[in-house]
Amino acid sequence: MSTFHKLLLGQNLLVTVFALLFIFVVKEKPDDPPSAVALFPVSPDNIFRSFAKLRHNTSYMCLGASFALLFGLYTTFGNLLSVIVGPFGYTASEIAGLGVIVLIAGVFTALINGILLDKYSKYLLTVRILTFTIAVAVLLTTFVFPMKDKRGYLIAVLCLIGGVSVSMIPTAFAFGVELSYPTLPATANGLFLLAGQFMAFLLTMLGSFVTKVPSEIKEGEEPVDTKTLAIRFMLILASVAGVAFGFTWFIKEDLRRKRFSLQRGEESSSTVQDEKASDTK
Repeated sequence: MSTFHKLLLGQNLLVTVFALLFIFVVKEKPDDPPSAVALFPVSPDNIFRSFAKLRHNTSYMCLGASFALLFGLYTTFGNLLSVIVGPFGYTASEIAGLGVIVLIAGVFTALINGILLDKYSKYLLTVRILTFTIAVAVLLTTFVFPMKDKRGYLIAVLCLIGGVSVSMIPTAFAFGVELSYPTLPATANGLFLLAGQFMAFLLTMLGSFVTKVPSEIKEGEEPVDTKTLAIRFMLILASVAGVAFGFTWFIKEDLRRKRFSLQRGEESSSTVQDEKASDTK
């Protein structure tokens, strides 16, 4: 069995084990409602009607545009990592190691970000910080990629890209649910993912075109510098992140779901107090 087939087998076994855990361990819903909102389920609506309503929600649409651009950027960066980094002298094993670093940084940063977001509920501030940081980090790659002898700088920048990009996904999902309430969370997040996957397709196609090296060089033409092509594409991705950051300034932090939950919680508390008062009388 070749190394590739062993890698493929290991990957499939890992995915199968986790899929079975989700199927047999994860419940449909928790025993106790996580919030007052969960006690008042929203009736499902047609996805096209939901989108027709949401397209008038400026904050939700701008957040969706920002998320789609960054999701597409992160996916494209992973898809074309070897094409982008390879020209600077990194081997296939080194590129694979860099990809693992990006993933690990993303997991830990997303966990910390989730804890802070749950405690302080600063959704808009968090989104702006994440989008701005991604733009700066991607721009920094144009300086650190050629510095192969100083790999620490490259690892630091890749950790920043991975950590911030992955953190943006759950943050945008949670914020999108808040902005779109009472639309079903599955619909609100599904539209985000649809836009994100479409943008990933477009950016990957663009990246393949920008970094493509001609198979034949005509007589009199200078050979193409693959490093220049890689740097050029990273500048395009930095511009994409900049546009995503610009969209965040058209978002208002309207936490509808949380506000509704607090109102219902206050109503429930006041009802309980009234019942206790009547029992005392």
